Amino acid sequence: MPTLANTIGELADQAKARYAQINHDIDSFLEDVSQEEAAHKPAPAEWRIMDVLAHLIYDERAIQSFIAEVVCSREPHYDEYPSNQEFTNQATIAVYPTLSAIHQELKHAFQETTELYAHLPESFLPNKQGFWRLAYSVADQPIHYQAHLDQMRSALKSAREN
Repeated sequence: MPTLANTIGELADQAKARYAQINHDIDSFLEDVSQEEAAHKPAPAEWRIMDVLAHLIYDERAIQSFIAEVVCSREPHYDEYPSNQEFTNQATIAVYPTLSAIHQELKHAFQETTELYAHLPESFLPNKQGFWRLAYSVADQPIHYQAHLDQMRSALKSAREN
């Protein structure tokens, strides 16, 4: 079990550290990736680097909604992850068509999520079940981000081999 936060301040600090590491990993990876490499589609059914970044933005927005839903005790049930849809990636890429723009928007989304944790109302803390859910989601290993970083590495390798 990961060490969970006990206060909103601890939760905000853990979120800030987690997103700092994720940002560092993505920044380091993208450091020498060109626009052409980011737009390269490895195979018909595989995502480009741009698609992965768009997915992470859309998913981050879903995380922000999740936080608000938990705080308000209004969590819906989902049968499928809406952020795994091609049309959502395409909409995000249409608005942020360059690697630089989409990368900056992802950083903004991460920053906004971090700020959501920092601005949780103190009145939420007695909601032990809800607080635990948020604390666990921050303390748990960022497997989702690491998997997509591996996916982007594979797409870059494909781009550089072609």
